[in-house]
Amino acid sequence: MSELKGKIDAELSALKFDASKLNKENNAARPFIMLPKPVIALVIIFILFLCPMGVFAGINYIQKRMENMPSFEKHEIQDAIDNGGVMSFSRNLSEDEKSRMAKLKKRYESEGLYPGKTLTVIKYDEKADKDSVSFDIDLGRFFLPQRELTDEELLEIIDYSNKIDYVQGENSKAAQKRLNEKGKKLNNALTDDEAEKIAKETIERTYSVDLSKYSEIQDKNTYSFSNENGKDSLETVIFYTFTKGNNAYSTSVNITTGEEINLIWNADESISIDDIDKDTVYSKKDVKKLKKQARKLALNFSGSKSFNDEKVYVIKSKDGKLSEGSIDFWYYSGDELIEIAYNENIGRFVKVEKITSKKEVDSEFDFYKKWAEDNSGTVEEW
Repeated sequence: MSELKGKIDAELSALKFDASKLNKENNAARPFIMLPKPVIALVIIFILFLCPMGVFAGINYIQKRMENMPSFEKHEIQDAIDNGGVMSFSRNLSEDEKSRMAKLKKRYESEGLYPGKTLTVIKYDEKADKDSVSFDIDLGRFFLPQRELTDEELLEIIDYSNKIDYVQGENSKAAQKRLNEKGKKLNNALTDDEAEKIAKETIERTYSVDLSKYSEIQDKNTYSFSNENGKDSLETVIFYTFTKGNNAYSTSVNITTGEEINLIWNADESISIDDIDKDTVYSKKDVKKLKKQARKLALNFSGSKSFNDEKVYVIKSKDGKLSEGSIDFWYYSGDELIEIAYNENIGRFVKVEKITSKKEVDSEFDFYKKWAEDNSGTVEEW
């Protein structure tokens, strides 16, 4: 998670982004239901970050601990970053947990108060222990037991979050070092103002919404990306989140390449992960009323006047329910694919995405089908 560049309302206090959270290529989680956790109130706003970001009283404690992190753990955390996790909780924290976490974070920073053990880390195909705290590397999710968390467990979350910060910080330093060695600045295709205008106009055009009264958060960082030939390129990306009440839109602009926006999230901050992810009952005949809305979103987003082909896919769980309440609308235009994801649990279209790589377009259905099979589900075309 990179440094905070903007402020959200007083209730949320602070927000951090992860550059890879919108990176579909490395996303091992379900491709159509990875909601924008930065705007769902569970995000790694954590309350963990209620303390001012400029608190440096315990910097020596933290720095020393981070530097002594075992190499295997750094690699593990790098995997989590590369997998595009967005750092969410499996349930909302209680008010008591939020309060204790904020106090423990202060002591973690100023006194060197650390957990007695390292947080348990699991892979995507492993089951989380329902009675203990764990972190899923592939999903980027902290799984929490339904009971109240102990101080030790809260400290484990705080500690692991700081380790993620540290590893990402080291990555950014390495990228900046390479820039300095080359003795030149990035030749960006867009200015910050131009990027902001593109972000706003794209969201407003796609969702027919006026963002003039929305609060805005920006997060700008330079990252190292590898192309198919294994060569690194340094690029600057700005993430944007626009919020009003519980409604929020998120997107990003690569100002170095100036590429078109290819992903927009739309979320409700008041909805918990438990409510979003549950399987639900939905009738195939009811999907007809959504097709018109989904097609309009796709046309608005892509700028196309028509599509070569249109598909509607769902994944059915073992008991015949709609897996995670998700319905997916696919629109093909030339070599491009526009994906629109609707979530029945929260009653909104949560993702609009454009895939322009022919290789990715050709393999998208296979990826979709494999995810279903890995989770004991079956794909149906509606």
